[in-house]
Amino acid sequence: MGRSLLGGGGFYGWIVLATTALVFFMGAGSLMSFGVFLPSICEEFGWSRGLVSGAYMAAFAVAGLCSPLVGWFVRKFGASRAIISGGFLGSLGVLLLSFQSHLWQFYLAYGLLIGLGVGLGGFIPTTTLATDWFQRRRSLALGILIASGGLGGLVLIPGLMALIDVVQWRATYLIMAAGGLVFMVVIPGLVLRNKPEDLGQVPDGGPSSVAAEAIEKTHHIPAEFTVGEAIRTKTFWLLTAFGLAHMFALTMIVSHEVAFLVDMGIGAAAAAATFSLVPGLMTVGKLSAGFLGLRFSIRGVAFGATVLTAAATTAISMANTLPIVVAANILFGIGTGAAWVAVTTLYPAYFGRNDYPRTIGTALPFWKILGGLAAPFAGVFHDVTGSYTVPFTVAIILLAGALACISMAVPPSRAQSRFEPGCQAAL
Repeated sequence: MGRSLLGGGGFYGWIVLATTALVFFMGAGSLMSFGVFLPSICEEFGWSRGLVSGAYMAAFAVAGLCSPLVGWFVRKFGASRAIISGGFLGSLGVLLLSFQSHLWQFYLAYGLLIGLGVGLGGFIPTTTLATDWFQRRRSLALGILIASGGLGGLVLIPGLMALIDVVQWRATYLIMAAGGLVFMVVIPGLVLRNKPEDLGQVPDGGPSSVAAEAIEKTHHIPAEFTVGEAIRTKTFWLLTAFGLAHMFALTMIVSHEVAFLVDMGIGAAAAAATFSLVPGLMTVGKLSAGFLGLRFSIRGVAFGATVLTAAATTAISMANTLPIVVAANILFGIGTGAAWVAVTTLYPAYFGRNDYPRTIGTALPFWKILGGLAAPFAGVFHDVTGSYTVPFTVAIILLAGALACISMAVPPSRAQSRFEPGCQAAL
């Protein structure tokens, strides 16, 4: 099947990347659509928004907690099987949502099945495929892949809103489930291949001998670390702390910026429109980091992205006019998006690609669970103090710490023996 798609020639990695980007587009876009269904479901059943929103938090907790097991699954059975299995579980969860009529059923479908689907078929296996198929162009491949998730939200959310107006929310969930089966199960099952070696190719394409010669002359190759070896290095924890700081800041802005602006006296519609700049500019940041990583140190890109994010967070916390927040949101979106691509690129750059699924799977719970605590943390402090001063201060301190972490996150000593493509961050 792989050969036939390219007519017997060409680098199959671009087809793999396009397919994983489609999976990311559908999965992330569907996950971001939670709020689109929230009013209709609460109105029909009389449930509070807090109770229903708990299922969304549960899905993230399940996805985060199962990450180490997902890393093991990908390593043992392959990324393509993980994506297909996760797509099936997620589609089954969405299908059950269309028939549910009790709160426990909603939590089962969304919190458990969709949570497992997101964990099993999402970030770990898709980035594993990009990492395995690309080395010299790894940052670009990861930038395209991760950016596709933001595009999914921009495209699918208005489409789903229109569908709900026409066919109601239950039928919309049915359409989503069918789309999930087609684009996240059937197409990946027909197209995806785990590694270029499965088709007699090498990362980035080209004849094996030519690629190997070019690699030896121009780029660092890290030693291959097992997950057990990786977590015993200082570098692993520095990168993980870096990601946690960015997740904390992002979660706080996503969950509370609109309310923060309303407290400033800005109208709800204007506040929401201002916040909408963040996901759009994150896509720009992700793609920019992908291209910059081809020419510059990806660790330098991570540092610059964090400077932007920290400056923007500081500006938002001190803002007293809407134009300042607009400018800060532009910087925040670009910086945060670029930071995610950069840190994701650094894990295989430093620890190799063989055990990347388990290595990134060990880091993700810290990002998703500890970083995700920013939402309730900010809410509680606002309720107690009447302001967001403490949460913003903590976010700024954590981002300052992220600058220190990325400055100290040099390659582990075993990674300096040879040369690898796409890993200029190790220099």
